[in-house]
Amino acid sequence: MIRSIFITLLLANSWAFFSCSSTNEQTYSKTEVEGRADEYSAMGDALRNDRKYAEAYNYYQIATDMYLMKGSKEKFVLTRLKQAILLLKEERFAEFLSVMKSLEIFNRVEKLALDKQIDYINARYFYQNKETSKGNAIILELIKKYDEAGEFEQRGYYQFYFASQNIAAIKRETLPTMQESLAEINKLYENGKLTNTEALTFANYTMCTIYLQLKDFEKAKKQIEYTESIYELLELTSKRDQILNLYIELYSALNNNEKRNYYLDLKKEFDELVEKYK
Repeated sequence: MIRSIFITLLLANSWAFFSCSSTNEQTYSKTEVEGRADEYSAMGDALRNDRKYAEAYNYYQIATDMYLMKGSKEKFVLTRLKQAILLLKEERFAEFLSVMKSLEIFNRVEKLALDKQIDYINARYFYQNKETSKGNAIILELIKKYDEAGEFEQRGYYQFYFASQNIAAIKRETLPTMQESLAEINKLYENGKLTNTEALTFANYTMCTIYLQLKDFEKAKKQIEYTESIYELLELTSKRDQILNLYIELYSALNNNEKRNYYLDLKKEFDELVEKYK
């Protein structure tokens, strides 16, 4: 299927080249193959957000094949890294390690400067395998590099990722730093300058868990409500259970059984809907 799609597009491009009329200025660059690959990658993203990991993996596979044939090397690596994340989710560690080794070689030989992205996925592997110190070392180095480069969106994301992996060790003294990073990410979002909405949703969700961990329930409630509004705006319907679980944890801690049970019932209904529309 992949081969036939690529050949069809290639022939179409060739025919268009030979049949075009003469003009003063010719455009020889063709983007049909890469554009189609982008569509498959975007579909993979949507399926991954819906937690349909097997289907997402297949769409990413088509995209990576087309990127490779087109010669879009960076997009090939970045999409292959998304597949690596799915391999981790399914605990297919041997395949994961093989993929990462090949990508490290590809990145080095092609001089793509995607070291930070590869390091991040390796850190996820260490965290999943309870090698927290190794994961922490990588993430702290990434935070430093992005901070030095003035890339505050990326720095903020990794700060919250580090916090999510060390949530029990979060101290109240670290709150100002986390709040400042969150404010920067939210400001980028509000100004339409945020490049990745996953940074927005992840940072805000993690801040909810931080407030709950520190038993700052008033701030936790406000943060959960704000995060819920973002999820609704972005239509992250498949992840609504994250918000419901936050409310359940909040009202359980406050011994508010009425609201706790209310959100437990909503969570039950949500789970039934997910099962129904699998």
